[in-house]
Amino acid sequence: MIATAEGLGRVDGDCIQLLSTEFVDLAEPLRKGLALEDLSTYPVRGEIAYGDATIIAPLGRGATTWGVGSNYAREGATPTRRGGLPTFFMKAPSSLADPHADIWAPGAMAAEFDYEGEVAVVIGQAAFDVSEAEAWSHIAGITAANDSTARDVMKATGNPALAKSFPDTAAIGPSLLPLSDVADRDAITVRSWVNGEPRQDSSTAHLIYSIPELISLLSRFVRLVPGDVVLTGGPEGRGVDSGRFLAADDVISISVAGLRPLINTVRSRSRALTLQELVKAK
Repeated sequence: MIATAEGLGRVDGDCIQLLSTEFVDLAEPLRKGLALEDLSTYPVRGEIAYGDATIIAPLGRGATTWGVGSNYAREGATPTRRGGLPTFFMKAPSSLADPHADIWAPGAMAAEFDYEGEVAVVIGQAAFDVSEAEAWSHIAGITAANDSTARDVMKATGNPALAKSFPDTAAIGPSLLPLSDVADRDAITVRSWVNGEPRQDSSTAHLIYSIPELISLLSRFVRLVPGDVVLTGGPEGRGVDSGRFLAADDVISISVAGLRPLINTVRSRSRALTLQELVKAK
């Protein structure tokens, strides 16, 4: 399922079949108790070429986005847990950019602007204090995410939320895959490319904390509601792994479960202060 400025639809090859619904984005039906699969029962009112559609953030701008740090084992290594809980963080809603839109590097504030292709899990039913066995039943579907990160801001502040919340730096989408259409829930593929060069290639089979564990653990502390997004972590191949960070005009493509890729082009904006000037001033 996909959200466009022309309405909700489903992708059919190189076309989008527009559905006759009253919903603006895909979070609205979830909040009304519908499943993504229920949308397929709505009549088709028209068709538009995928390339002609204005693809918008599938869950709108109000969704809470949770991320988790360091949740993949390094290539060839056995997943190990350091004890305690995974590191969870929130991203500001204003950090979200539309699928296929430009994303804006923090400019002088950060020289180490990084991409992170991740599997994003979309909550379909409210979850609070749920078990791992119950977790899948609270998930509506999956999509691709770019959890963009200013690595030097992370190092300087020690704060993931600050490093990942710059405006218009991250995106999810473009489409949501209903959970019933996921071929292997325990090995969802995630791949990324920068300017056409392969960078990440892994699957959730290599997660340290599995998707059900993440949902269950997070739900012990917060109530996840329909339309919320939980990012599951970025596998090796990111800029931080090689020292190859993003520059203006770079194009990042991320595909999850073989879906049409999430594609964004990096732009740079001027800033009043550099990170060093800001830290020094304080």
